[in-house]
Amino acid sequence: ALSQAKQLDRAEQVAKQALQILPADSYLHFDLGTIYRRQGKNPEAIGEYRESVRLNDRNAEAWYDLGTLQSQERGTQEAIDAYNHYIELTAARDPKQAETIRQRVKAMGGTPR
Repeated sequence: ALSQAKQLDRAEQVAKQALQILPADSYLHFDLGTIYRRQGKNPEAIGEYRESVRLNDRNAEAWYDLGTLQSQERGTQEAIDAYNHYIELTAARDPKQAETIRQRVKAMGGTPR
């Protein structure tokens, strides 16, 4: 709610407090990553997205955001890998979006799944 209300500094504090209680919660790491991304703290966001997918490799949204940020930060191979994970997780339920991401991977010089 704080993040939606654009109270990002407070949202960051609350997310960090929640992670002290539940450090292995993939979705809390994803949420903190999203807050960092919205604050323009891309390296921190990438770290949280990495932790989110380490804890739950089925978190498609975290793979997508990780791919997007890595492509912006010139982490091309990691972006390709993240996007490919996203494609694997979402292709059956959203083939149009999966095809869009496949084209993005090709444009980056990668081989889409």
